[in-house]
Amino acid sequence: MDSKKIIIVILVIALFIAVFGNRGSDEVVEDTSEEVVEDVCTARALCTDANTRAYRNADCSLTDEKSCENGCEAGACLSAPVETVVIDPVVEDTVVSDSKQSCDLGLACLDANRKGYRTSDCTFSNVQACPYGCSGGRCMSASEADFIESAKDVATSGTVFFDTLAWRFSDFSEERILVKENYDYDVKVRFFPQSNRYNYFIASGFSNDIWIIDAPIEGVTYQDCKDGVLTAVSYSRFRTDQTLCIETRDKDIAAMGGTWQDYPDESVELTWKLFE
Repeated sequence: MDSKKIIIVILVIALFIAVFGNRGSDEVVEDTSEEVVEDVCTARALCTDANTRAYRNADCSLTDEKSCENGCEAGACLSAPVETVVIDPVVEDTVVSDSKQSCDLGLACLDANRKGYRTSDCTFSNVQACPYGCSGGRCMSASEADFIESAKDVATSGTVFFDTLAWRFSDFSEERILVKENYDYDVKVRFFPQSNRYNYFIASGFSNDIWIIDAPIEGVTYQDCKDGVLTAVSYSRFRTDQTLCIETRDKDIAAMGGTWQDYPDESVELTWKLFE
């Protein structure tokens, strides 16, 4: 082999090494190690689907799952829907009573929402609907119905001490007031360490269903709370000699309040009422 061929072979080998020899050094080695991410969630009640309620813990696990017969919304089971009965404004036909006894002639209430002319054989004619109710054989006015509504009695009431700085939950229909855990609650309340900033309790409801009135709880009536319903919010503060009014999940009205000096603490006794 002559010298020219040897030189050509050497050049080819050198070019091959230059092109392919360092290719592996330019490759990027991927980091195949997986980053470990810990699950962190806000602990609260929630709906896992349209008909199931559960409590989600801080580690994102679910406990206390419950089936909701009427559906789940905002972390709580919905109440059964209320049936609405529509009464015709005027009924011309005669209404016959099942009773065989005799009756006084004249205008009378056929039921709580209708009046008519009653004959001696207890049949009714010219029956009319009363939108605000019937009393004494006549239809009541809106103001009369409001007065009767405002006279609602206190169905249940009691007193309770606040024993912790944490949130406490209240379900008034079940008379479970300021308990540690209650996922079907009407309102939750807490107080804070004593300081010149926190001379009040914090209250939290659901969707614009709590409000404050400037009156001590002892004398508060159903109508007192009802008059302030247009000021309802979802989050509020109540201080000494104020009353926290609550529209419960059963659509009743409840109230809570107390009296304390300077700042509330574990010795504060709160009074509560449920109007029905």
